[in-house]
Amino acid sequence: MQIPKCVIALIIYSFSIHSCFVSGDPTEDFKIERLPGQPYFKFQQYAGHVYVDNAKTRSLFFYFVEAETQPESRPLVLWLNGGPGCSAVGYGVFMENGPFRPKGDILIKNEYSWNKVANVLYLEAPAGVGFSYSTNKSYNTLVNDDMTAQDSLEFLNRWFTIFNKYKEHDFYIGGVSYGGHFVTQLANLVVEKKPSYKLKGIALGNPLLEFNTDFNARDEFYWSHGLISDDVYHLRQTVCNSSKNVRESLIIGNISNACNTTNILSLEQVGASTNLYDVTGDICLSSGTSQSQTDNSIIPQKFGTYIDVCAGQTTTKYLNREDVKKALHAKLVGVNHWEPCSSVLRYDYRDLEMPMRGPGCSSIGAGAFVEHGPFKPSKGVLLKNDYSWNKVANMLYLESPAGVGYSYSANKSFYNSVNDDITARDNLEFLNRWFTKFPEYKGRDFFITGESYGGHYVPQLAELIIQSKLKFNLKGIAIGNPLLEFNTDFNSVAEFWWSHGLISDSSYEMFNTVCNYSQIRRQHQSGTLTPGCSDVNRQVSREISKFVDAYDVTLDVCLPSIASQSHRLNKGLYMGKIDVCVEDETTTYLNQKDVLEALHARLVGVPQWTVCSDVLKYEMQNLEVPTLSVLGVLIKSGIRILVYSGDQDSVIPLTGTRGLVNGLAKQLGLNTTVPYRVWFEGRQVGGWTQIYGDILSYATIRGASHEAPFSQPERSLVLFNAFVGGKPLPDQTQT
Repeated sequence: MQIPKCVIALIIYSFSIHSCFVSGDPTEDFKIERLPGQPYFKFQQYAGHVYVDNAKTRSLFFYFVEAETQPESRPLVLWLNGGPGCSAVGYGVFMENGPFRPKGDILIKNEYSWNKVANVLYLEAPAGVGFSYSTNKSYNTLVNDDMTAQDSLEFLNRWFTIFNKYKEHDFYIGGVSYGGHFVTQLANLVVEKKPSYKLKGIALGNPLLEFNTDFNARDEFYWSHGLISDDVYHLRQTVCNSSKNVRESLIIGNISNACNTTNILSLEQVGASTNLYDVTGDICLSSGTSQSQTDNSIIPQKFGTYIDVCAGQTTTKYLNREDVKKALHAKLVGVNHWEPCSSVLRYDYRDLEMPMRGPGCSSIGAGAFVEHGPFKPSKGVLLKNDYSWNKVANMLYLESPAGVGYSYSANKSFYNSVNDDITARDNLEFLNRWFTKFPEYKGRDFFITGESYGGHYVPQLAELIIQSKLKFNLKGIAIGNPLLEFNTDFNSVAEFWWSHGLISDSSYEMFNTVCNYSQIRRQHQSGTLTPGCSDVNRQVSREISKFVDAYDVTLDVCLPSIASQSHRLNKGLYMGKIDVCVEDETTTYLNQKDVLEALHARLVGVPQWTVCSDVLKYEMQNLEVPTLSVLGVLIKSGIRILVYSGDQDSVIPLTGTRGLVNGLAKQLGLNTTVPYRVWFEGRQVGGWTQIYGDILSYATIRGASHEAPFSQPERSLVLFNAFVGGKPLPDQTQT
């Protein structure tokens, strides 16, 4: 899902008071009877506007959903989205961890909604975001972190006056992205002002904590994930890094020629069709036909959670429906439509800176039946592979050398010493004899392909063909993920593991100073590991664990239980794909009249609800204000801190965030109480975690995007449930 403007998502639970109450229960004026298109449910939901100034010029919009069960004993969580200027209703409620997801003209249930374990309050802040507004247009010209925090605190004070029964509940504040500012600064105000409600902790997802570290982490992330070349990465390191680029473009307002040139080259390589919030995710196609074709192409291949990459567009469309706005008790003021991220808000961006398979593997088994052959086996039968390479070429799969698969040597001693030269010569002889049997192919264009150790086999065979001057009409070779140079290829493994969050900073340092990965591989092949290499290997093996597929760290491992796997497949099919156009549907929905009425929402000064404000002008200098010192204050006040990263996010990559958390722990003298390790969601790896002093926690969510619950809802729920329950993340598989 592409989110054009939002850097950070933050959800806060807050309410706005707009009317005099005549009933005994003031919450009744905010109750939602039913959202248009929603499925049946038993929990209560509320929404509406609450003024945050005595002159009644600024009103913040909230959506509040009670826990599915036992709301009277569940904690209360305020959720904020970032940007700055992006909607917690649009992103948080309808795309991440709320109870519903828009699908066409209806809402479908989110099986992993966070209101399964907590009462959740979503707040659109500051004024100018979503349905929140200021009737004083000058307010929007320059908004900053301090203004946002003060208004959010005032909202909470007034909201708790209305929903006073929640004052005694354990209270948490969570958010993502620029929520690294919003959440920490609001929590700091709560600690300072000592209101009657009980703040127990905060949770930050992919947060902006320190300008230079977080933005410069993008460059290494792009490079380590193959999005930019070595040359452009070098330019980013020596000419203009990402923090300098962001500072010049957003804060100074004048980008230098050096940064402009570097930025153009980087953007050309990354490409406009790459989702920077989840580099493994598809983008939402504007064409319904194209999207349908894309959807159909995904169904046979993806058996996990079915991610709707058009969720953003769907959400935007939904939230702009008149019936939706009516149901939500929402109104648009000063803008024409609801948008996910404000186009009117001018934020002070200075706040940003505040702190191998083979040799010896079968091309029949792997290539023909697992990868690109015409069929794939399933429960005793073959299923058609709609993406078989024989749609465009005549494919010849060779098991080589002798001894692999069905290939053999009658002379058993042959197996004792096989090498690249023997393999290449046998392959050449095979081709020569094969073309004799199939002479009609001699004149065809001929290509050799392979992968992994094929980095040896393919080029060596091609070289022999050229040297032999056989008339095979060789046109080219293709090798995937090839082993080309031992030290370079294997030593790159350590950085990949580290940059993808599989190993800790200390393990990566050991790779660089004690024993690198090429040494471990070399010693392992010789049969003896030195004590130093053995220590590194043991620690790394513990951190990565056996439950990670080394050939694709985002994939689950195959479970031996067919029943368990079948259950997982059925769940995946039920959930559907990730809709990257959900933003449009949400906007449409929230602009429906019946939705506004149900939400007790109204539009004031704007014609329609938008996900992000067109009217708000935020003080962009706020982007550069670091917030690590605020985290330190909170920790000293006894507030538990969770910082987590969706590990596929390149906007605020995990590498920068993890290093900052580690540095903060050292600065505060917090010892590691839970070493960097895997955590589990059911029987699969959910991510990695490390805990410092039992008060500061860091975790990754495997396979998750910038908005982690959007692409990995079940894993995000496990993380959230552990946090609010004060429990460690599961350290073993759960049946």
